[in-house]
Amino acid sequence: MATIQDVAKRAGVSTATVSHVLNGTRNVLPDTRRNVEQAIAALSYRPSLVARGLQTNITRTIGVLVADVTSFFFAQIVRELEAAFEPRHYNLMLCNTDEQPERETRYLEMLFDKRVDGIIMVPTGAPQPILQQFAAQRVPIISIHRKPGTVCGPSVLTDDVDAAYKATEHLIQLGHTRIGVLARGKHLSPVIERTQGYMRALQAHGLAVDERLIEINHQTTEQTTAAAKRLFSLNPPITAVIAMSLTSTLGLLKAMRELGVSYPDQISVVSIGDAPWMDVLPNPLTVMAAPIAKMCEEAARLTLDAIARTRSKDELDDNPCAQADVLIKAALVVRSSCREV
Repeated sequence: MATIQDVAKRAGVSTATVSHVLNGTRNVLPDTRRNVEQAIAALSYRPSLVARGLQTNITRTIGVLVADVTSFFFAQIVRELEAAFEPRHYNLMLCNTDEQPERETRYLEMLFDKRVDGIIMVPTGAPQPILQQFAAQRVPIISIHRKPGTVCGPSVLTDDVDAAYKATEHLIQLGHTRIGVLARGKHLSPVIERTQGYMRALQAHGLAVDERLIEINHQTTEQTTAAAKRLFSLNPPITAVIAMSLTSTLGLLKAMRELGVSYPDQISVVSIGDAPWMDVLPNPLTVMAAPIAKMCEEAARLTLDAIARTRSKDELDDNPCAQADVLIKAALVVRSSCREV
């Protein structure tokens, strides 16, 4: 395997000149550049990204942490981020936390040691003091979809209060007053804010909040299914359910199948979050569709802008942890899973 010394010897220049050609860190005479490039091609030389990163403090790598790579929602986030960074010749280093704060910590430590240029993460919500070390090194940290336990950089979020408010209002306008809620992860910011939106919509339309209609904090599909069955056993009965995530929607549909409950005839259903399978069901689901592509585009823009400011030495006195969050509206997509009562 050729080394930078081999390239320098073949081109008749110093290793520093080869480095300047590779990294664009200094102007090089056209003839010298051509000799170096010909030597690189003849020797099939590929620079070590690790060594190059140590020298330039640039690795062209973005660390991406998501909760569950098998989830359509999080897989879509990864795909959209890849589409945003690839044209700029950045690579993603993907980490799957599986909603475990300890694993999240280990991945963040690894990414710090790898000297990634930026972090985009779907946080578990647990405090992560190591994020302060990234900030001290001017490494941008962008949270997406959720707010972090340790705030150190802006979050790019769906306006979850608004999303749940509109979902609830849609059902109220159809005549529903007994609306159940099904969600997972009581400590997660989307669940907290969606619950707030649900309650605000009820109150705005003169309806009382009944805590028995709110089923939250079920970590497995089985627990979510059991919670959905509890909602269906209430008296007086519910006439509609808002599933606060794709996983909650799956648990809800499983409970309905097992109980022989059909929608929209017996129950109206709205999902916060959309997926291709929801539109091909016998009765496609009405959803609040999260603007995933727009969120990822914004997260990438914030990351690249922060990297550019750091490299140009601009705004080094600003506080990256104090940047404002970005809220993007979800869209109501009306299909055939709801009916008037």
